[in-house]
Amino acid sequence: MDAPYIATMRDIAYSQNAETVEFPVPFQGGVDDDLSGTITRLTKGESRIESIEYLRKGEFLALCYHTAITRDPARQMMDQHFMISDGRRVLYHELLNEGVQNVVPDSFFGIGDFVYSIKDKRVLQAFNFSQGSGTDGQDKN
Repeated sequence: MDAPYIATMRDIAYSQNAETVEFPVPFQGGVDDDLSGTITRLTKGESRIESIEYLRKGEFLALCYHTAITRDPARQMMDQHFMISDGRRVLYHELLNEGVQNVVPDSFFGIGDFVYSIKDKRVLQAFNFSQGSGTDGQDKN
């Protein structure tokens, strides 16, 4: 364990207020018009997006989306992407899962100032959103 990980866990452990868990919302183009332009801009260059979920935390937007990587609908495989943005630019992007056959919902969630992602179905990552957009979103304390 490295120092940033331990600091993040300490912040969580000593939190006196029980925070509610916030789960991502499925993006619907016709319903979420205020986000359509931002999400289109952030996912520009991606082809064959199958689903998008998002979670707003203050000035930040966390996105998870699946892109089809095969053309055969009977054997469809997808990559699952996770992204953090300040609404203007991408601050963080990574593949959470590669070559999945089904959409994997709720692979990230929020508690308080933190957003957590689950990578490869076994690695929990914490991102501290209280630091403002001058950082990459990951906890550095």
